[in-house]
Amino acid sequence: MREDTNMSWAKVGAFVAKKGAGGLATAAAAVRDGAAASYKTLVRGRAEQRNAIIQARMHKKLTQSQLAQMIHVKLQDIQDYKSGKVRPNQTIIGKLEKALGTKLQLNKK
Repeated sequence: MREDTNMSWAKVGAFVAKKGAGGLATAAAAVRDGAAASYKTLVRGRAEQRNAIIQARMHKKLTQSQLAQMIHVKLQDIQDYKSGKVRPNQTIIGKLEKALGTKLQLNKK
């Protein structure tokens, strides 16, 4: 996310250099709108992944506790993934996929 922000502010700087100081508000609004769209896409992707984990766990008729034991994490970790507080890293996603027998990776657009 930090790289996107830095790149966006670089675009603002280039825009202002071309348009003068009056273009700052327009450029900042464009960056803000772009950042908001990126954030919405990120949040939607996280929700889809979270829902996929929940659906697969329920399909396998596993409790959160059983799933936690299967992938060697704490129950609290599974609860945090479900609530959206924490996003599982690639290692955990791989373990979840193996335990649940389904693909959880989202296609990057």
